[in-house]
Amino acid sequence: MGRRWRRNTLFIRVRNNIAFHIDPKVLANGLMKLCTKGERVLILGGDSRKRGHSSLQLGLEALLVGFSIKKTTRARLLRIMSSDQGTLTVHLQGVLLAALRLKVPGL
Repeated sequence: MGRRWRRNTLFIRVRNNIAFHIDPKVLANGLMKLCTKGERVLILGGDSRKRGHSSLQLGLEALLVGFSIKKTTRARLLRIMSSDQGTLTVHLQGVLLAALRLKVPGL
């Protein structure tokens, strides 16, 4: 997983744009393409009004469309990103639990 995010140029571009800075030209390109396609795009999604967890899905969608990659490549990229996030979360939880067990005997 780490090798993919360090060596694959598409993954590097996506990571850098999501994590560090968004290229305004890529985002504008994606927004224009979404507008001309005429498809419905979810602007904001959330789990409930009470909990307040939400995501600005329009931004990610526009960014990925703005990279001008094929729809099948975008779908594959999203599947891999989702899988990697789940894998990373499991590993981080394991590391944190191990650290807690060192500090709190019997946990």
